[in-house]
Amino acid sequence: MRCLLFLALAFFAGSNILAQPYPDYIGSGQSNGVVVNSSDEFYAPTMWQDPALAINTLNGKGLNFEHYQAGRFLSQASIGYEKRHIDDVVAMGIENWIDYQIALPPSYILPASMDIVGGINDSILIADGGDSTNYIRDPDWLFFNYAFWDTQMTNEDLLRHKVANALAQIMVVSRVGFLRNHGNSLSSFYDILMEHAFGNFEDLLYDITLSPTMGHFLTYVNNPKTDLSQGIHPDENYAREIMQLFTIGLYELNLDGSRKVDGNGDWIPTYGQDDIRELAKVFTGLSYGATFDIGYGNFVPRFGLLHWYADFTVPMIMFDTDDPNTNEDEDQHENGDKVIFGDQIVEANSSGLVEIQDAINIIFNHENVGPFISHLLIQRMVKSNPSPAYIARVATVFNNNGQGVRGDMEAVIKAILLDEEARNCSYQDNDENAKLKEPFLRLLHFTRTIDKISPSDTYWNQAAQLYTDVGQDILAAPSVFNFWLPTHTPFGPIANEGLVAPEFQLHSSRTSVGYMNYMDRLTTVGNIMFNQRNSNTVSWDKQGLYPLIEDPEVYLNWMDMRFTNGDLSDTSRRLFRRALLDINSVQHQEYYQRWRVENGMYFMLISPDFGILR
Repeated sequence: MRCLLFLALAFFAGSNILAQPYPDYIGSGQSNGVVVNSSDEFYAPTMWQDPALAINTLNGKGLNFEHYQAGRFLSQASIGYEKRHIDDVVAMGIENWIDYQIALPPSYILPASMDIVGGINDSILIADGGDSTNYIRDPDWLFFNYAFWDTQMTNEDLLRHKVANALAQIMVVSRVGFLRNHGNSLSSFYDILMEHAFGNFEDLLYDITLSPTMGHFLTYVNNPKTDLSQGIHPDENYAREIMQLFTIGLYELNLDGSRKVDGNGDWIPTYGQDDIRELAKVFTGLSYGATFDIGYGNFVPRFGLLHWYADFTVPMIMFDTDDPNTNEDEDQHENGDKVIFGDQIVEANSSGLVEIQDAINIIFNHENVGPFISHLLIQRMVKSNPSPAYIARVATVFNNNGQGVRGDMEAVIKAILLDEEARNCSYQDNDENAKLKEPFLRLLHFTRTIDKISPSDTYWNQAAQLYTDVGQDILAAPSVFNFWLPTHTPFGPIANEGLVAPEFQLHSSRTSVGYMNYMDRLTTVGNIMFNQRNSNTVSWDKQGLYPLIEDPEVYLNWMDMRFTNGDLSDTSRRLFRRALLDINSVQHQEYYQRWRVENGMYFMLISPDFGILR
């Protein structure tokens, strides 16, 4: 059920009297004096609370429209939710729920990760009789995953994590490479995205620029100034990507995201090699801002410090003449003015950090940023092919939140989620108003929704098999270009319609089968989370679903509410129902309930109804 079209009844008292709308309609609750007969009014109080009364077809109790729309909204506004969250959205209303979410305190990942490390170190101390040489001093990526998954199973700040996940696919860092050895680097970077999810975009740019995680990933930590005698030039990696991927893109844009053209009809580049070269000079002189003892002695911050000794939770610092502790040979910030975008001057300053602020301000105020970032955020949250008008509406809010503030992320997120293309049900029947759900988010949705059994009341998950099977995990993209390009389109009907479908770049013959195999293991074996540390395997608690499965239609309705927002197609219902009815107590004896529950969930998780968000 996507949208309901309510037809008001009009009555006439004569051919010359205008029709007057009647406020009652089928399903509105006006059923006094009406009797409805049906062939079956099934009621099983041991299975579910509400009887399936025929009169519910008229009195409004049989309508789940608001709950379906709330579930659809949560699929856009969270990375996992429960039935109670659907009820919250219905009770509060969407805009009030957004305000409520923005006001919630963030559930940061770094403190959660350190709590996990601290608990394990305490157990090591006890096991080793006080020997601390086996302490975990620099946790690897597994601890970031443990903390991330544990948080996602219990947190309430759903919207903030959704925005952080979207930003993580725009301003990409990845555990691929050396960062896999520094779990705190991943946690602290993710927390920067969390902190600024509803803040100002310019502040976000500045903080990720000083992040040692980004500095290491894009190779501008320990970036030296020019020394022609040694053949040394500043590293240009970050200077290029902050423009190409994080802010303005390759070509000048109109407010609606369409590309501008010159007098010859050619696209107009936003920057050239000279801009990259000049901007790279701004990002010289940065190195790690703190160190810690990893068992080989204490080190102090200095330019050229190796990442093994760096504390990735502390922003990078500038080694320049503004710092009284900087030795002459450590003054590595490039002197002189820097000119970008043809005539925008970053004036020379004794402080390299001020120059970074000035350069970021110039980039932030480029007219491309509003439409470029708005388009990417809409793709990550709502749909793959937003209309130019949708992009323009959100970009207008980015440029000015109504109070003269540019880059107000709170206002931008509201504009995205409250826009008519996100909310009006008329758009749901349009194939362009859809996106393929990421396999990672499909798994999170499933694990958050179902009942779980965890002997230690923790939800640590290394998710290594997920990465192997589907090629995706949090902060694990293969490159700075993320898991897919925003312009990707698969061959076939989608390309023929001139549409894009970014997530299909990850959806190959291998990963699609890998996803099905992964979900088969999760639903049949039942162990949905695994880690190497506390031997606590989280399993799916299926017992509460056994009563529902006596009537497969009831189970299908239960799943439809939680996974497909009322969009489970008649074709899928018919196929699922037939398969579940073939599993019966006569042939399968005491196992039929469990097998029905497992197979029904597996069918749902691999179905296009669940895989596509409209």
